[in-house]
Amino acid sequence: MQFILALKKASLNEELTSDTIEKIWNPPSHADPINDPGMCFSISTYLALENASQLAYNCVCQAARTIFSGSGMNNILTFHSVEKLIASYTGVISVEHDMCCNTCIAFTSPFSQLNACPICNMSRWKEERLQGTHGRSKIAAQMFMTILISLQLQALYWNKDSANDMDYLHQGGLKCWYSQLIMVSSYLSDMNWIMVYKA
Repeated sequence: MQFILALKKASLNEELTSDTIEKIWNPPSHADPINDPGMCFSISTYLALENASQLAYNCVCQAARTIFSGSGMNNILTFHSVEKLIASYTGVISVEHDMCCNTCIAFTSPFSQLNACPICNMSRWKEERLQGTHGRSKIAAQMFMTILISLQLQALYWNKDSANDMDYLHQGGLKCWYSQLIMVSSYLSDMNWIMVYKA
């Protein structure tokens, strides 16, 4: 029941910065092109290595710095810098939450004040760090990210092709979309009743 009440009271102000809320309400209409070769290389490398480690990105960039030194591609970005550039360029950001290291729960809503998972009793914190600092330094044992759909859709509308692909509603797809919406609404209503019943 606590989760249902939390959903009813949910607000953008709880999790997001004022800058992010401003982007949701007043999205930019376009993105300026990035012409710097080093930045373009950094973005391309980051996207190509999306399933690789941060170390792999750093190694590729170090090799490129060595090979292309003096060729005008001096501005190859660090991993952290390229992530910040992509987030600021696209407007797409993530919201991070602590979670159980066994993925049982996320420490949000009714669980936000807990120090251990109520299911498996594993600590929310990295124990070695917590004990090494006598309980002063609390670093989550594991995190999960939520990428906000509103910002993703806004970024897709910047590109003409993806905007046209999303505009199928106005090209005859509205009836199909509306019937899917009714099915989803009915399902969520049933799930809400089930959750209330179980609570």
